[in-house]
Amino acid sequence: MSDDLLFHMCDVACIRSYSNKDWEKIHLHLLKLAQKVENNGWKVRTGMTQTQRIIEHMKKNGSITKREAEIDYHIQNFAARMSEIRSIGYKVTRVNKKHPTTGQAYSRYFLS
Repeated sequence: MSDDLLFHMCDVACIRSYSNKDWEKIHLHLLKLAQKVENNGWKVRTGMTQTQRIIEHMKKNGSITKREAEIDYHIQNFAARMSEIRSIGYKVTRVNKKHPTTGQAYSRYFLS
């Protein structure tokens, strides 16, 4: 089972256990499995911090959005990671965009 699937199942079980006590045991079991994965750590498995991963992504792909960071790398505090990137000397440009289909506003970040 992939880490993504495990975390998704844990989230679903958590939500269901809120309204249905029968899901509590399932949620606790999945939570223990998810915690084992977390204790192995993404940094341990990949050898990279979240900040390093974002930098590599921008170098390889040209840019990144908050949503891409969340989905691809499970980064929850994107603003803090961008602050770290700037603090170590990278210049980052933010370009505000609008999704062509949904009209949703978002920002795309580029290394300058």
